[in-house]
Amino acid sequence: MEHAATRIAKSNRDQLRVRGSFSYGNGPKAGKLAIVFPGQGSQFSGMLADLIQARPAARQWFECLDAVYQRVGAGLPSDAYHGGDGLFSLSTGAQLGLVASLALHDSLKAMGVEGECFVGHSNGEHAALIASDALSFPSVEAACDFIGSVGLESRSVPPPPVPQGVLAVTGNQRAAVEQVVRENSGTLFLSVDNCPMQMLLAGTDQALERAAHRLRGQGLVCVKMPFTWAHHTPLFRGWSELLWKHYRNIPVKTPRAEVYCCATKRRYPSEPEKIRQLLAEQWSAPVYFRQTIEAMYESGVRIFLEAGPDNRLVPFIADTLRGKSYLALGASSQDHADFDALAMLAAELFAAGIPIRWEFFHPVARQSFADAISIDAIQRAAIEEQKSIVQFAHRMDERIARKVQSFLPHPKHISFGSNASVFLGEAQPSADGFTAVRHHSVGREPYLSDHALGRPGRGQGSPLPVMAFTGILAIAAEAAAQAPARLCVTSLRLHRWLAFDADTLTLETVVDLRNKTVSIFVLSGDGMRHLGANATLTKRLHAGADSSVDIGNAEPLRPSWSAERFYAEYAFHGRSFQGIQKVLRLTASGVEAELHSTMLPGLTGIPLYCDPALLDCAGQLVALWLLETTGEVAGAFPFSASELDICSPAPTPGTRLLCRASVRRVTFATTEADVDFLFPDGTVHARLRGLQQRLVLFPSGFGDLLFGTGPLASSPSLAMAATEEGQQFLARDGAIWARALAHAALSHQEWCDWWSSAEEPLLLSRNLAVRLTKSSYFHGSMANVSAEQVQIRK
Repeated sequence: MEHAATRIAKSNRDQLRVRGSFSYGNGPKAGKLAIVFPGQGSQFSGMLADLIQARPAARQWFECLDAVYQRVGAGLPSDAYHGGDGLFSLSTGAQLGLVASLALHDSLKAMGVEGECFVGHSNGEHAALIASDALSFPSVEAACDFIGSVGLESRSVPPPPVPQGVLAVTGNQRAAVEQVVRENSGTLFLSVDNCPMQMLLAGTDQALERAAHRLRGQGLVCVKMPFTWAHHTPLFRGWSELLWKHYRNIPVKTPRAEVYCCATKRRYPSEPEKIRQLLAEQWSAPVYFRQTIEAMYESGVRIFLEAGPDNRLVPFIADTLRGKSYLALGASSQDHADFDALAMLAAELFAAGIPIRWEFFHPVARQSFADAISIDAIQRAAIEEQKSIVQFAHRMDERIARKVQSFLPHPKHISFGSNASVFLGEAQPSADGFTAVRHHSVGREPYLSDHALGRPGRGQGSPLPVMAFTGILAIAAEAAAQAPARLCVTSLRLHRWLAFDADTLTLETVVDLRNKTVSIFVLSGDGMRHLGANATLTKRLHAGADSSVDIGNAEPLRPSWSAERFYAEYAFHGRSFQGIQKVLRLTASGVEAELHSTMLPGLTGIPLYCDPALLDCAGQLVALWLLETTGEVAGAFPFSASELDICSPAPTPGTRLLCRASVRRVTFATTEADVDFLFPDGTVHARLRGLQQRLVLFPSGFGDLLFGTGPLASSPSLAMAATEEGQQFLARDGAIWARALAHAALSHQEWCDWWSSAEEPLLLSRNLAVRLTKSSYFHGSMANVSAEQVQIRK
């Protein structure tokens, strides 16, 4: 791993060069490394799920926090974590975000990454002081006793005499914001100064409404935050006074490293009593995050690493240090699996001259997980993405390519089978394997439009086609078929939605047959490569032709969902992906059904090695099993598989098969299944193991909005797109739900204008709400929503 990274950055071996937020080289780092902890608002339901399940040290933080509340009979933080009330409350939500940050900090230390100074944003100051040993606890249990006691203490704080809240204001008219605060003196305050482009105001609800109306009229984006207290203002002084009494009993000592306080914009004092006092007072003082980052930069900090669950502070740091030399990185994001995010972070840090303990990424025994991505797969995929960023940022494509090529021996010739590169595409051999590029086109291959988010004919546009997870499996399976000894696909993980926002989706598959890895990249029009999925290739793990999937011998359940009803009322699949014919057997542990292979328009008459539409029936059967056994109407979307073994070429259209799937619920929001596809004589066509699906619980009305059957122009649910909850949901997962709604609702020209209006997911979702509100086409469903409510600056 280190050798590979060194070769890529060979010409920069002894220096770190930074331009904006990009870096390369593996020599001495350019300055101090600061670890930054976020505060309230960074937490989200299901955060760090992979890390918690795989690492006992991370899981201990959450379990110990629950134990504190359990001892006094209070509602558990884990209830909020799994989607219950209190995710953003002062009593449980703030504590969840705090232990998530500390669990990530422990993971960073296990990777060999140590902070030379620390800073916390709002509630994150607790984490900064714990990480620096200023708040000195002998164990995780003791630290959680303190964290939990602060949350429990908040229950004694009386509610504010008048409703309060927090308003996020985004724009470059700082003078206008300051003027509004002056005009509402005593009821409206500057609460947080995040960066040049964003401030938070806090105060009474009436003052916030007046401010929002005024500032929106001047073109600023105003968003009400999910908080019911005016944090970091004089209105919150009662909480500061209560905490001061509480803090007097906790062990405090001089920090082992510099800790900055955002209330004073400078370092914490070294005296324990002053640390206690300042920690309490900061709750009723503004958070000057922008000015504190500037002060840290002036003191020599050049690398800012956010240890928090959703990468919220990195954009603020980037805006604050615009035009300067620095590196700002996040350790976690909703858009990436936990270990993938940490692997990409490790690659960035290594390139910046920071040693990494790569053994952290060795496969571990994961509770409820059947597999772990190998260290080679993670490291190589991360380095590939890092190399792509470097190439794009510094326009060094040819230079780096020449250097990398100079290390490669003469390419070997690889022979490709006629039916084993349909989805893989045209391949070019390399020293260790090959690289293939394929332009997938909805226009040329209409079957792709049958796997789309939504139903046709509901608006001015059409449903948004997305590449099926099994389409990625088919690419990896074709790659495995090229090996001299037939291999199977293992540890495949999807990292992002692969959507056809335009007609064509270009995928590049990099296959390393020496190390048996597959990395699949999305090639964008601007020359960037984004890691879409990665997998490993392994010797076939199963011998014999018999099925090993068992769905139990218990009394079968009586199915209430026929295949016809499933496709009519639940599944969004078009005809090419409607392979389930009849449910044959249903039990508490699995399902068995009759399938038939379908026609794939655009590929008619082409023999396939692996049929993605046939394999997609596995995920459909899991969703059907959930409907039957739990009654849950949630979206079920596959994202990972531990093994795919293709035992024979794909059957021709119309062939009947048997599909048997054993299913288990591994977390609140994840299922896992083992699936066999069999011919009528019992011969196995394909084995799919460890198929994991993420369950998406749509907010009330959103399931019908995205996947219903009626016209959007008269849908009462459409107005939800203009609410704060709706916009936050639409922005999730790279704004995939906003993209799906826009693709269905808007005309082609409107969609093109909207898609080019912004890059940040939340701005995209708000732009969409504005367009829907102003459109005469949707006047009926948006009649009670004014454009001013969601107006944003173009």
